[in-house]
Amino acid sequence: MNKKPKVLKTKISLDVTDEVNEQLEKMAVQNIKGANKAEVVRNLINEGLAIEGLKNQEQIIRRIIRQEIDNKMDGYMNRIVSICVKGSITSSAAYFLSALALSDFVRPELQANFDQAVKHAKQMAVSYVGLQDDTVEDYLAAGLQKIRRNLNKGGTGYNE
Repeated sequence: MNKKPKVLKTKISLDVTDEVNEQLEKMAVQNIKGANKAEVVRNLINEGLAIEGLKNQEQIIRRIIRQEIDNKMDGYMNRIVSICVKGSITSSAAYFLSALALSDFVRPELQANFDQAVKHAKQMAVSYVGLQDDTVEDYLAAGLQKIRRNLNKGGTGYNE
């Protein structure tokens, strides 16, 4: 003889509005299995609890996934930051070395022009950093045209 294990049950009573009561009665009548109103309420409660459980599990799963992604990405992000820092250091060293080396070749009477050229180059570099990728070529071409125009006018190339 197969005996089903006895499920412990606790009896509860609910107060519902007349409208909810009518909806429960309609659901009981429409139920294919011929369930009564009490069974409909039990099923609704079980389904609601299952949905809430899924929502809680979903939040837990999302948290775990986010944590795993963050853990995996941290190494890559640190590497990218390290590369950017190295590039910035190298770029700064090249900038200062170039300015220092070129300043040795500039005649003292042209030193003010050279200082202005260095200042203008730095301003262009700052503007360059803020550009979208698709506008970089246009920006560089426009800058070169401006320098050529000023040189053709007898200027130093960087004057407005």
